[in-house]
Amino acid sequence: MSSLNSRRRHTAKIGQALPEYALILALITLFCIAAITGLGESIQERLASFAETIANTKTSP
Repeated sequence: MSSLNSRRRHTAKIGQALPEYALILALITLFCIAAITGLGESIQERLASFAETIANTKTSP
């Protein structure tokens, strides 16, 4: 009988942890999307500046 109660408590703990893991995964995903979006704009600006610098540079004969 105690084995059955122990098994039920263990199953309840596993069931409780799954929504917590899903919430943590969702928060990590949102953080990654925000970070990539922010870095993407910065990288795009730097590449545009670099391309403009190259376009304005005169080559020597």
